[in-house]
Amino acid sequence: MPLEQVNTPASIPPGVTKPIPFWKRRIVWVPLAVIILLGGAYFFLNSHPFPAISGVSNVIDDVHAQATLYGVPHFKDIPIDTGVVSLINPYSSVTDFSYTGYIRQDDSIYFYVGSTTKRLVSSADANTFKQYKDTIYAKDKNRVYTEDKILGAADPITFEAFKGYFYAKDKNHVYWNASVLNGAATSTFEVMDTYAKDRETVFLGSRVIDADPQTFQLRSDGLTVDKSALYCEHISRNDTRLEQADLPTLTSIVHNELVWLAKDKNVIWDLNRCETLSLTDIENSVFVSADPATFIVTGNFGKDKDHVFFFGDPAARFRIAPMPLLNADPVTFRQGMRSVSGNQIVIGAEDGKYIVNLIFDNNDSRYQWDLRSNPK
Repeated sequence: MPLEQVNTPASIPPGVTKPIPFWKRRIVWVPLAVIILLGGAYFFLNSHPFPAISGVSNVIDDVHAQATLYGVPHFKDIPIDTGVVSLINPYSSVTDFSYTGYIRQDDSIYFYVGSTTKRLVSSADANTFKQYKDTIYAKDKNRVYTEDKILGAADPITFEAFKGYFYAKDKNHVYWNASVLNGAATSTFEVMDTYAKDRETVFLGSRVIDADPQTFQLRSDGLTVDKSALYCEHISRNDTRLEQADLPTLTSIVHNELVWLAKDKNVIWDLNRCETLSLTDIENSVFVSADPATFIVTGNFGKDKDHVFFFGDPAARFRIAPMPLLNADPVTFRQGMRSVSGNQIVIGAEDGKYIVNLIFDNNDSRYQWDLRSNPK
């Protein structure tokens, strides 16, 4: 009976490595693992709801700080403070201030622009020299200075500077931005943030504006009004008078590092832009007007019963006009995070259907927010 023939594998010659099966090769599974991990991260970041944060204070002390914050950020309010500025001694070193200021080195006074460029204040008496905090003014026993120059007309005995950087006065003159403010009466002059007035005239910077000085006032909520109008503080605009505002129902909503908004019974007022919060979306040609009865501000966004608005971010080099997110559901919409990393700012939010990321790159000359929306 013939023997059953059995096929046996060929022997591997000495010195030859046995081939590795395709599915075990590193060149295959390492890239595959990377693809899986990246895909999972992308899915998580773009599809996973943001965590619910409660009992945590999300006040942002420095909008430029490199950090990721989950939940709704709270930007610092702009304080209402228009009093006289206190005198302080010159800084002891250039590391004490971030951009400009006076310093004393030995028996000389220098005015620094940035951290490296310094100018000698040649006539200054170092022993009696003091600067007005956060202004362009300083003085010693003999003279008043603006930066490294002498303010020739000023009297150092009666000179005082106001909060708000540019206004000052002495017994003879009122000053704005280191120049005499012609027509201003020093005896009745008072500062109201960007505005100022005397008995006869209201000023915005160095310009006279059409306002009633007898009723012109800075209210306790930070709004500037007279008997017939609301005023915005946009110093580069010729027309800052908002006569359409309904003064009896006018109230402040928020004035912080990001937005300045007020409302009356009819509209929301954007006081940084001197206009109503009413927008036309260029791409879709849809007119969007905010509803004052239901409007609220939450972090980088505002919303009413029908719409969600994006306000940008104060860390961005370019401030945008409020942008409507036309497909967002205001009922379920909430902000989930704010991140500043390098030159990139990422604002994350979600509603019932979508995860939304808005990304701004401070190195990008287009100065545009990149909107990325992904279904959950």
